[in-house]
Amino acid sequence: HETIEQMLSERRQANPAWVRAQSTPAFSKDDPADFFTDPAVLEEQRRRGAEMVQAIAAAIRAGKTSYTLEAGGEYRIANNKGWRLTGVENFTLHGNGARIWFERNDPADTPMRLFLTRCKHVTFKNLQIDFAPAVFIQGTITKIADDHKTSEMQIDPAWPKVSVQKGAFTIYTPEGEYVHQTRRGMHHHGAELFDGDKLRIRVWSGRRDLAPNFDSDRLAYFGDDYAVKTGYLIGVNYRTSHAVTMSHSEKITFEEVDVWQSPGIVFYEEYGVGGNVYRNCR
Repeated sequence: HETIEQMLSERRQANPAWVRAQSTPAFSKDDPADFFTDPAVLEEQRRRGAEMVQAIAAAIRAGKTSYTLEAGGEYRIANNKGWRLTGVENFTLHGNGARIWFERNDPADTPMRLFLTRCKHVTFKNLQIDFAPAVFIQGTITKIADDHKTSEMQIDPAWPKVSVQKGAFTIYTPEGEYVHQTRRGMHHHGAELFDGDKLRIRVWSGRRDLAPNFDSDRLAYFGDDYAVKTGYLIGVNYRTSHAVTMSHSEKITFEEVDVWQSPGIVFYEEYGVGGNVYRNCR
């Protein structure tokens, strides 16, 4: 046992993504859904985001093989336009720790994101990707129906107030500890907004391994025995797209890329030769 723990510790310390994670402040459910609320700051980020996209496109047209962002810069791609790179080859973006926000006006819209189409040998290094507003809804479970087919949640103040089509959700204790529920996650048939800031969730109850455990006779498959009850925390994911979509591309490398949230699968590949690399990402 000690040998296994020692091995895990050594591997974690040698993993830059794990080391970066340890330097991140502890999560709080009361944190805002967006780091910036000052309109002037947001507008400046949007201006810089538009300039970044234009500058990188110009560099590619000029035959340059790399572009470096300002260290720690904040770039916001507004109006749910996303960022598309098409037919790019042999190019490296040095993120320098900068963050790129993909912003949409309507929280219910499918988030546009980073698209790579027919690209080859493109590398992204030391970059952060985020979305605004948040691509999930978090809050507190306030009611559970007797038949366990529906539950209700109070949405936390800073999070989107929209209905959600069928998808997945996660549950946490009031202290923020993740509740292992099933091997395949927990799913619902849709979450309907009511009273302006509450969601009524139609729990997927057709199959045992897709529904949360509301009973005290929980099988401790994962080593815990939590039963879902009112007061527990819940996060409802939109599950509508990806953070990065790659199509007909090959040998794309993501190195030390941090994705703070994603509307679904983080890195999605379709068609293409493949050979893509994900190194020290989190």
